[in-house]
Amino acid sequence: RLHEPTRNGPSMNQSGNGAFQAAVLIVEDHAPMRTALYDLIRHSFPRLRVIDAYDGATALAHFDAHRPSFVLVDINLPDANGLDLARTMKKRSPATMVAVTSIETNAHIAAQARAAGAAVFVGKDELFDEIVPLIRAAVTLRGWMDVFSVPADPLQSYA
Repeated sequence: RLHEPTRNGPSMNQSGNGAFQAAVLIVEDHAPMRTALYDLIRHSFPRLRVIDAYDGATALAHFDAHRPSFVLVDINLPDANGLDLARTMKKRSPATMVAVTSIETNAHIAAQARAAGAAVFVGKDELFDEIVPLIRAAVTLRGWMDVFSVPADPLQSYA
């Protein structure tokens, strides 16, 4: 699934020279979690391209096609280890910010995520509190904040 930005603004398409897009890739095999993250990100960043994948093969195809600025990768995928996927993505595009997530949270897994090139490890129990600030940081580093209409409290409309 690919969500194109809903409002007019500066072009966010790939320029043909491997340039980054204002895009986020969610790699999560659990459909309800993937849908909830997708919806939260779309609501929080209406001008951001949001792409999702349920497995490693689909994720790599989307990654190569769209070169997102931020990728969230679940460790346990049906066809791949998310740590290996994160490592591959960082090798292909070192400037991409990769975050790794898992239902299991401990220092050993967090260290493995960092060793795989992830900027951060976030347990799924904290993911909905952390995802918007992480994406905001990634797009700020890329200089794209003028492209977004970012609500002060994106969760407020869900209350």
